Amino acid sequence: MEICGLISDPERPNGGRHHELCQSEMTRSEEAVKRVMDVICNFTNPWTVHDKSRLYSLASGAPMPIDVEIDVLRADQVGKKAKNEFIKDRLLSTATKEFFDRLPRQKLRTMELSAKKVNLKTSSGKVIFN
Repeated sequence: MEICGLISDPERPNGGRHHELCQSEMTRSEEAVKRVMDVICNFTNPWTVHDKSRLYSLASGAPMPIDVEIDVLRADQVGKKAKNEFIKDRLLSTATKEFFDRLPRQKLRTMELSAKKVNLKTSSGKVIFN
C-alpha cells in the first residue's frame, strides 16, 4: 500500500525511506554513542579511590579541602542541634522568641566552595560567564 504515492514517486526516490536509515546518519549516531560511552568510562569511580580517609567530589574526583570536609561531615549533627534548639526555644518554652523569628544561619562550608571559578570574557573585555 502506498501513502499518497510517496514511495513510488520518481521525483522523490527516498520518499519511502526514513532518513535515520541512511549510512551517514547511522555513522553519526554511532559516533555519538561512542562519545557518550567515553565520557561515562572516564568518570571517577568513587569506590576505587586510593585514600579512603578523605572526602572526594564525585564530579571532579578531587579530594576536598580539610575545612570543607569537616563541615560537610558534621552538617547532619549541626542541623539536628539547630532543630532541637528550635523546638526547645520556640515550641516548648514560653520565652520571648516568636515562632516566625529568623533562624540563625549555619556557617558551614560546602563542596561548592572548592569548585574552580572561571571568568569568560569577550575580546572587548565584557564578562559573559562568571
